Amino acid sequence: MLHELFSVYLKMLVLYSPFFVLSCFIGLTRGHSSKERKQLAWRVAIATLVASVLLYLFGRVIFGVFGITADAFRIRPGQVPF
Repeated sequence: MLHELFSVYLKMLVLYSPFFVLSCFIGLTRGHSSKERKQLAWRVAIATLVASVLLYLFGRVIFGVFGITADAFRIRPGQVPF
């Protein structure tokens, strides 16, 4: 259980907090105050958490409604995925 939790945490860390996202956030909020940046960061973090939980719980259903399969995410070198 602990191994799986750590594995999921590590994947989410890499997926949702790459360095370029931080630099984009700083660049896009250049004219904002420190308080406004903090509020925006919390709103984005909560929205990301909600989206992640919804996809975790209902991802198969959501992808099924839109007809998205796991094969749609597989891309071979030199081939267009369409």
